[in-house]
Amino acid sequence: MLAQDQIVVIINAAAERSADPMFADVPTTAELGANVNMSVSRGFAFRASTDESIIAYWSGIFEKVTSNADFLAEAQMQGLPIYFMDYKAANEFAAAEMAFFQELLAD
Repeated sequence: MLAQDQIVVIINAAAERSADPMFADVPTTAELGANVNMSVSRGFAFRASTDESIIAYWSGIFEKVTSNADFLAEAQMQGLPIYFMDYKAANEFAAAEMAFFQELLAD
């Protein structure tokens, strides 16, 4: 973890301020008049040849972790929204995101 004297955060690209005391005084893009809300989707990838039962197993593990009350409390304190998607929904989401950015970059 970074100490407060190791980094200077000047803006939080979110609608609400972070609940983390380290970043509580950092203004948001919304406060500064910009309608910008950045988020990052994270996930795990397996080789295409991986047996679906293995992928389903790990998907279930991640679902348990992301529904754990302690994990959710820590994530909330850090201002990290948690949205679990099982592996099938995540694949659909990734395909839609890829199509969106390919269209955006084609213009």
